[in-house]
Amino acid sequence: MNFQNNNDPSHGFFDPKSLLILLLFFVLFINGFSQYKPLDNSQIVAQIGNKTITIEDFLQRSELTVRPVYLKDKNTTINNLISEKILALEAAGSAIEFLNKPGIAGKLRGIKEQMMREALYYEVAFNKAQVDTAEIKKAYRLSMREYELEFYVLKTKDLAQKVQTVLDSMPDLSDEMFKEFAGVISKKPVHRINYDDTDDEAIHKALYSELLDTGTVLGPLRLNDGNYIIMKVTDYIDYPLISSEDQRLRWNKVQNKLHQAAASKLWQEFQADLMRGKKVEFDPNSFEVLKNLAFEMYLSSNAIDSLNFQIAEIVPSKPEINPNAPFFVIDDQTWTIDDFKRELLAHPLIFRTRNLTKDNFAEQFKLAIVDLIRDYYLTQESYKRGLDQSPEIDRTLAIWQDALIAQNQIKTVLEEAVSNGIINDDPEELAQYREIYVKELQKKYSPKIWINRKIYDQISLTKVDFFAFRPGMPHPTTIPAFPVLIQSNDLTYANQTADFTKPK
Repeated sequence: MNFQNNNDPSHGFFDPKSLLILLLFFVLFINGFSQYKPLDNSQIVAQIGNKTITIEDFLQRSELTVRPVYLKDKNTTINNLISEKILALEAAGSAIEFLNKPGIAGKLRGIKEQMMREALYYEVAFNKAQVDTAEIKKAYRLSMREYELEFYVLKTKDLAQKVQTVLDSMPDLSDEMFKEFAGVISKKPVHRINYDDTDDEAIHKALYSELLDTGTVLGPLRLNDGNYIIMKVTDYIDYPLISSEDQRLRWNKVQNKLHQAAASKLWQEFQADLMRGKKVEFDPNSFEVLKNLAFEMYLSSNAIDSLNFQIAEIVPSKPEINPNAPFFVIDDQTWTIDDFKRELLAHPLIFRTRNLTKDNFAEQFKLAIVDLIRDYYLTQESYKRGLDQSPEIDRTLAIWQDALIAQNQIKTVLEEAVSNGIINDDPEELAQYREIYVKELQKKYSPKIWINRKIYDQISLTKVDFFAFRPGMPHPTTIPAFPVLIQSNDLTYANQTADFTKPK
């Protein structure tokens, strides 16, 4: 199978999930890799032993994760973040063994390598992309138009080709064809779309490359998820911008969008050059066994969204699976089933479409593996360029390590308390015991805990849940979940100073 240049698995047409904060994450990523500066005291809100919580850590862990209502208080919020660090310190003796577990080590490696690929994108694409002023002016004018569309999604390439043949040979029949489509589903699907909507890039490019009149037919266009779409403009409205501030904001938005599109093109070209000449050949027997197992896992998981369904492991105990059997060959290198399983621990298999069926699963399974292999080569290129030597990556991994260690530590403590008969396995008793245990640790580590009161008092938090999630990525949540450890807002255990000085 030849490689395709998809660098962003599909979000589907008019998908509400694409309204999540992908752009915000993009901005955070760009700032992280292009403007990184070594930490200094002015960035640190709290220090716990040799661990720190920066302003950015505090805001991201608080604002971009879901906190229970009873943890919205600012003091309670930082109390939980500090407690997480305390638990990580308390578990220091067993932390190395825990972090070396294949699943944990694989997850951390996967997060690191995903950030490395993002840094590679910035280096070879985003930083080199350029947009002509004339192009911005044209797009600025086009951006003021909102379209009403009648659209139909075509599920197969064969059907799309038949529709294309009709449009090419008998364009006058396009109205009749749309009537037939509408008759089949009994209701015309109509949607309004403007320049700011985050739909499939093929749709945006088709609508906002030229001014379109009512009746214009677009497509069939191939979408990222492998489906095709045909659209007709049924109406449009122009919304001219009056105020100079609105005009400035729109100009900047158009400029940024064009810059990202130019960067995406460079990124796809880079991937094509990197993968040129590489062809993957699957072992038929191994592929059939693993494909069937993967489909069983998909069905048993009751997944409703295949982009979030991740095959994190291949069960080695199945008698029909030989871990040393060849799975595929690429670039004269044979990957065994065990090699594939090891890579899955760091790069869960992600499908390009949400619509997985028995009929399309084999092809989509292949495409997901192809994406994994492509990312493997991108990762190797990132290592060659030294992109693993990043303070930002190191800091992110340290945050993840502390979060995972603390989570395991409190889980172990509660399980031991239940097994020793100290408490019952009851949610209320578990919460009470956890609160008492964490407060005792706060007293124990109190001399090592400092809060920069001057910085802390300047931080304000929203109370709106804002969940940072990137669909179609091997690790879609790049910020650990908020630690739910303690309900207390008491910070008197911590040393507090107006001018922060690292504790000796």
